[in-house]
Amino acid sequence: MPMKRLTLALCLLLVAGAAHAFDPTPSADSRVSIGILRAPDAFYYENAEHVHRAISAALRDELRSRGYETVTIDWTYDDLPRDAKPIVDYYVEIAGDSRTDDRGGVGVAGRHASMSLGMLVSDVAADVFVYDAFTLEELAHESMSKRDKAFVPTSVGVGGGSLFAWIATPFIERAQVRSVARQLARDIAGRVDAVVQRR
Repeated sequence: MPMKRLTLALCLLLVAGAAHAFDPTPSADSRVSIGILRAPDAFYYENAEHVHRAISAALRDELRSRGYETVTIDWTYDDLPRDAKPIVDYYVEIAGDSRTDDRGGVGVAGRHASMSLGMLVSDVAADVFVYDAFTLEELAHESMSKRDKAFVPTSVGVGGGSLFAWIATPFIERAQVRSVARQLARDIAGRVDAVVQRR
């Protein structure tokens, strides 16, 4: 009887050890990795570089929050080496641009200062490509866009008497474009996630 109990105890220990060794959570080494490529020069319109940086940074954070290892790569798709093992599983290429329109507004003037308030409409659009990093096969291509409207200060004037200075505030337009780019990055992350999950 004692021998049977000892044998049973050893079996239970072995089973418990095997169960403990099996961790259903994937290790960091098994996570899917994604590289965000540099936009091709052909798409560098007036605001393209600024937009690409904003979308890439936000997309990297969005994909990481979804559990992907994500890096930015300073190569275009055409620059990728065809005969070397890739460092990631997938590539994402974004070619985007933005446009901001001032739809008019009102001016507020005082004795020594004045300000104009305008309705700014910012559009950010991007062509998004997803590639298999090992075969360089195009897995998806989609044109995506986002728009936002805001009533914001567009210029400020200061002075008095015969001297007056009027200063535009383009940084507000840039901030609005970055905000729209972040919104668009969330949509792009969802699209990339869907493509990867189908594989």
